[in-house]
Amino acid sequence: MKFINDNPNRKFRCISDRLWIYGYLNINDNILLYILDENGDFSHIRGQFAFVYINEDRWIGCVDHIASTQLFYSKGFISPSLRDVKKNCKVTINEFTRNCRLIMGEYVPGTLTPYNEITRLRQECYVKNDTQWPYMDICNEPTRKFDVDEAYELIKIASNREPSHTLLMSGGKDSAFLGMLSKHLKHKCRMVHIASMKNSKHSVDEAQCRLFKEEMKWRILRYPVDHSGPQNAEDKELYCRKDWWHDNTHPVKSLCGQNWNNIKVTGEVSVADQQRSTYASYLVNMGDKATAHDVVMIHLRGCITNNNKAIPFSATDQIFAEFKKKYLEEFQYLYIHFLDKLNSIDKDPIYAYYIFRNQMVQTHRLYGQSQDPNCSWYAPFADYDIYNLLLNIEWDARGNKIQKKPLYDIAKAKFGEHFTDIPWRFPIMGMGIRT
Repeated sequence: MKFINDNPNRKFRCISDRLWIYGYLNINDNILLYILDENGDFSHIRGQFAFVYINEDRWIGCVDHIASTQLFYSKGFISPSLRDVKKNCKVTINEFTRNCRLIMGEYVPGTLTPYNEITRLRQECYVKNDTQWPYMDICNEPTRKFDVDEAYELIKIASNREPSHTLLMSGGKDSAFLGMLSKHLKHKCRMVHIASMKNSKHSVDEAQCRLFKEEMKWRILRYPVDHSGPQNAEDKELYCRKDWWHDNTHPVKSLCGQNWNNIKVTGEVSVADQQRSTYASYLVNMGDKATAHDVVMIHLRGCITNNNKAIPFSATDQIFAEFKKKYLEEFQYLYIHFLDKLNSIDKDPIYAYYIFRNQMVQTHRLYGQSQDPNCSWYAPFADYDIYNLLLNIEWDARGNKIQKKPLYDIAKAKFGEHFTDIPWRFPIMGMGIRT
């Protein structure tokens, strides 16, 4: 096995010519090397990372709780870049995966990739000589109370890892929170608002950014775009079979981010609240009558609907039924995969249903960043300790009337003069980019 990585924006550090690490861990690099050399147990490692270890008799690859850095491997190569593995071996198209992507978008859960000869390493797993093993399960970590002081300290530590960065803003609560935090911590932060006037939703984003400038005196650069989705043929091959997608604005973020050389910070995988979706409404309205089957079906329906917003009336029962019929085998694979994951969460059913979807959606959202050859990305909320806290906090702490209440509580209690309630004056919106 050979480790390869031609992505200059996601460089792994090499330890003693047999261990390659990206990101950070809760143990020293040399301690990890010692454990691996001794064929020891490393299931206690946490952080935001991926590593590859290769010696004469075995090779190991490992990713974190949300696969913030992906790993792909073939018979002879392992790499954080799907493109790099593809370049170094002969591949054939996996039509099953391509059809799954019509349902899911650019990312298919599990081990599948667009190519028959290349395998993806699942989040929370390591691979040893071609066999994958789980070593953590963050959804089954204990439910915990929300403590503002603890949360603030964790987020401060994670953010201080990249004190000089470009913050790509949507005008929403997650990126605005990071903007306030960067001001509070006196980071060298360039704020950029990716903007589109071709989407009526965008008026909310524009209004928020205008108020940040007027009330908080923030300097925010404006980067206009026309549409989301693949920007070139390679984007389309690696991320999506279509000319658009609903919510994955990553190609646009990448195009914008290339204007600056430093780390790009985003508010991806932040805390989820109790509102906003058919899914949340179902859980609230059904209560104890909710079922795992319904939850998975709603999740898949949401994937189909969101991934086909350019198709008129894509949310209808007819469109959903047509997808299930046309791609029955693919649909069944996805259904079983998600149902198995959901049933593995040993918590109160309603709570399990909620955090299940959070992890599935949030893992999806980091995939594009991990494959970007043009920009270096950092998502502070993907830090293990932060993610564990925000994923597993008690239900009431998520907020009911205040959206993303944990972020509001932290900012109001800790950011002093840099706190503003501007993001909470508006309904939650996504990046206002035409799809």
